[in-house]
Amino acid sequence: MLNWSQLEETLHKPGDKYSDPLARMCMSEKIGEDNICAGIELYINDENGGELALCVLRFLRPWSAMNICYNIIRNDDNTRRRRHALEILEDISDARVIPWVPGFLYDPDGSIQRMGAFVIENLFLGCSVPRQELEETLDLMRKHSDPVVLRSAAFIDSFGKAGHREKRLPLVDATSKVGNIYEDFTNDNRTGVTRNGPYDTSNDFRIAEMINWSRLEDEILPPDKSYGNGTARKFLAKIVEEPEFRSGIELYVNGEPGGELARCVLRCIRPWPAMKVCYDIFKNDDAVKRRINAVEMLQIIGDLQVVPWVKDFLQDPDDRIQEAGAGIIERLFKDGYVARSHIKGALTLMRKHSNREVVKKAGSIDHLERLRNREHHMW
Repeated sequence: MLNWSQLEETLHKPGDKYSDPLARMCMSEKIGEDNICAGIELYINDENGGELALCVLRFLRPWSAMNICYNIIRNDDNTRRRRHALEILEDISDARVIPWVPGFLYDPDGSIQRMGAFVIENLFLGCSVPRQELEETLDLMRKHSDPVVLRSAAFIDSFGKAGHREKRLPLVDATSKVGNIYEDFTNDNRTGVTRNGPYDTSNDFRIAEMINWSRLEDEILPPDKSYGNGTARKFLAKIVEEPEFRSGIELYVNGEPGGELARCVLRCIRPWPAMKVCYDIFKNDDAVKRRINAVEMLQIIGDLQVVPWVKDFLQDPDDRIQEAGAGIIERLFKDGYVARSHIKGALTLMRKHSNREVVKKAGSIDHLERLRNREHHMW
C-alpha cells in the first residue's frame, strides 16, 4: 500500500507546488527501480513488454531509468545493447543528462556519437532545457568531425537565431523548487552513479512484487497500438490499486497529511475508480465538508466520464457543491478534456442557475469559446 502521508513528508517541501514532476516522482517510486530495470531490459532485448516500458518511462522520466541506461552505455560490451540504451535515453532524458553527452560525442561508436547529438536536439526542441544550458555541449557539436552531429548543431542554431522554438513548460526546470527536489535525492546526479533511490527498500510503500510488463502490454494496449500518454496512464492506473486510490482520497476529503500528494498523483493519471470513489462520497456521505472536498477533487482528477454527474452537483442544495460542479465543466473545457458538444446540456443548466457564481462560470466558458474561435479564424 502507498503510504501517502509518508511520501508527502519525504518528497514535498513546505511551500513547493504539488506539480506533475512531483506526481511522476511518486509513481516512479511506486513502480520501483527493479521493475524499471526489468522494463529497460525488455526493450533492449526487443522482447514483449519493452515498448510499454518505454512508453511509461517516457511519461514519468525517472532518474533511476536514466542512470540505468547510462551505466549500460558506459559499461556494457555489447554494441547493440549500448545503442538501444541510448535510444531510451533519447526519449526520457531531461536537463540532468546534459553532462553525459560529451562522453557520447567522443565515443568510439559513430552511432553513439550521433545519438548523443540527438539527445541535445530533443531537449532543445522539447523546450525542456534553457538554451544557455546547452551552449557548452553545442560548442563541442559544432567542432565535431561527424557530418550528422554538425548538421544537428546547425539545425539547433538555425532555430535559436530565428526564434522559432515553441514555448512549453519545462519537463524539469533545474532552477525551480520542483527541479531542486531531484537534486536533493540524487546526490551526485551528474556523474552516472547508480542509486537505489531516496528510500530504503524496506519502506512499506514500495510494491512487493515484480510487474509483468508483457502481460500488462497485452491487456491495456489500445487497438491502434499507440504507445502514448494515454497508454502510460492506463498502466499507472493498473498498478495503483483501488484501496490506494481510496485511502488517498479519504486523506484529501478529511484535510489530512498526504491528501494533497494523492490529489496531485490522481490528477496525473486520472483513474476511473478514483472518480467513482469521489462520487460515492458526494452521494452517500453525511458530512458536508467531505462532500464538498470530494466534488472539488473531481475538478482536478475528472475527465469526460464525470460530465453526467454535474447535473447532480448543480441540483445539490449546498451552494459550494453547485459551484464546484460548475467548476468541473469550466476546468475540463479550459484544459481541453471536453469539446463544447460534450458539455452542451450542463452549460444550459449553468446559464439558468439561481447561483450567480455558477452563471459566471458558464459565461467564462462562453468567453473562452469566442476567443478560441477568433484565434482559429485568424490562422
